[in-house]
Amino acid sequence: MSDPPAGQYTLDHLIQDMQELRRASGQPSMRTVVRDSARVADAYSRQGYKDAAQLSLTALADTLAGRRKNPPRWSWLIVYVQTCREIARRSPGLHDGMSDEEAVALWRKRHDAVHAAEDPPPKASPRWSPRPPNGSAVPPPGAPAGTGREGHAQDRLITRPDDARRRSGPPGGSSPPPGTATSAQWIGFETRSPSAAGTMTLTQERLATAYGPHGLDLLDAAETRREPDASYRIGLLLILDGHRHEGLAWLMQAEYDGRHPLATGIIELDTPAAAIEQAFALGEFSATGHDLITATVYYRRAAKHGHLSAAYRLAEIYDLFGDHTAAKRWRAWASELERGHTTLSPERLPLSSSPAEVTPAPIDDPSSTPPGGLPVLG
Repeated sequence: MSDPPAGQYTLDHLIQDMQELRRASGQPSMRTVVRDSARVADAYSRQGYKDAAQLSLTALADTLAGRRKNPPRWSWLIVYVQTCREIARRSPGLHDGMSDEEAVALWRKRHDAVHAAEDPPPKASPRWSPRPPNGSAVPPPGAPAGTGREGHAQDRLITRPDDARRRSGPPGGSSPPPGTATSAQWIGFETRSPSAAGTMTLTQERLATAYGPHGLDLLDAAETRREPDASYRIGLLLILDGHRHEGLAWLMQAEYDGRHPLATGIIELDTPAAAIEQAFALGEFSATGHDLITATVYYRRAAKHGHLSAAYRLAEIYDLFGDHTAAKRWRAWASELERGHTTLSPERLPLSSSPAEVTPAPIDDPSSTPPGGLPVLG
């Protein structure tokens, strides 16, 4: 590996060098890189670097294919680099012979060269070294603010269905909905892929399938305009959907782009309660702004994790849109929550909500198990 050419090193050069590093490491599969990156990220985290996170398959595939508009941030890049180098170490004859310090210095220079060519230049990222300096710990911020109260949706009427609006991205400005906002089909959009999915990146397809137009709006705001609130919302949703490592990476991006206080709080606290409460708060914000479609995205995640008020809010919204079957299901789920049955899945509840008829949901969340980590940076 050689130093980047002065003033001529672009994002394309960086991607080519990343591809070459993978080839020189024996061309491991992307799934292998993602799996092994958990140990590398864990080693960095235990040494004090909270920006380190396991790579995600979609982000890795999009980056190596050149589908991302912006260069990867330094914490993401160095986890990728050290993961490939660790894989090479396990294969005789493949290791590049460089020390960790030399490799970090070279890739830091490459990363900085790409960012120096941007207009305007991005905010400087933290300087990483193979080992954290002593006494570098930063006191954690306070916990994210709660919603202030619990209660049933009947405590206040959120809005009328013909008042529904759909915001494009995080708070600030709005645009008319594509088609009628009074149709119940828009509430269910988050379970379907858009017709244009074939022209999207893997990340776009995934967020569109999971979160509908709101997911695409957030991704555009996060990647094109580098809006911290958009990265924060993506991270929050992914964490609540069971993708903890990928969600943490987005929260760290929010910190990197603007020191987002709520992202910082969730990262530091690392507890489900903080994320659940923030999802409910975002649902309240959207509903108050007459954006019922987006509100359901956040209410649904909070309700699935046992937030009683979110379940009642969903029941009210579905009633407003005329989907009384879904409304009954969410009221049944709220009743189960009031009885303390918080390990069940609302989709598997019979409308009668009789406890004897309820089938517990399977526990299948590998992201909740911390990766076994071995120090890899010496």
